[in-house]
Amino acid sequence: MYIVLTVWIHRANACDLLVEFHSPHDAYCFCLDMINEHGDEWSETFDWDYKTYSEENCFHAGFSSDLQISIHPGVFHHSGWQGKTGWNSSGTALVRMNEAMDLGSYDDPVGFVSNESEEGVWVREMRTHEDLNEELQDYFRLGEIEEEHARLGYA
Repeated sequence: MYIVLTVWIHRANACDLLVEFHSPHDAYCFCLDMINEHGDEWSETFDWDYKTYSEENCFHAGFSSDLQISIHPGVFHHSGWQGKTGWNSSGTALVRMNEAMDLGSYDDPVGFVSNESEEGVWVREMRTHEDLNEELQDYFRLGEIEEEHARLGYA
C-alpha cells in the first residue's frame, strides 16, 4: 500500500508549507527535527500516538511561538483555515523536506509570491526552458492544423 501523508507547517512569519511523505515515521522524525532546529524557547513536541493518528485524524506533532506542525493523512490542503488563527494568510507552498528545513520559520521559497496562491497551493515550476518551448511549439502546431482543417471544411 502506497501511503501518502502531508505535513503542514503553519508559520507565523512566512507562507505555510506542505511536505508530502510516504511513511508516518519519516514524517514524525521530520517534524521533530523541524521544531528542534527552528522552534524557540517555547517549543514543545508530542510523542507519536498511533491511537490518535488515523485516516480520519491528524496528529499535532509540535509547536513553538511562531510554528505549528501537524501530520495529516493523504494529500492535505488547509484551504479555509487560513487567516482564522491570526497567523499569516500569505498562502501555501508545496516543498520538499530539505527545502522546508532550509526555509525554517521566516523564509519563503524562491519564486513564491505572497497572496498569489491564497486558495491554492503554490508549486515551483519544474519544467525547463526547453520543455516550455516545446509545449509552445506544439500549441502553435495545433493551431495551424485546426486552421488548415477549417480551411478544408473538416471542422
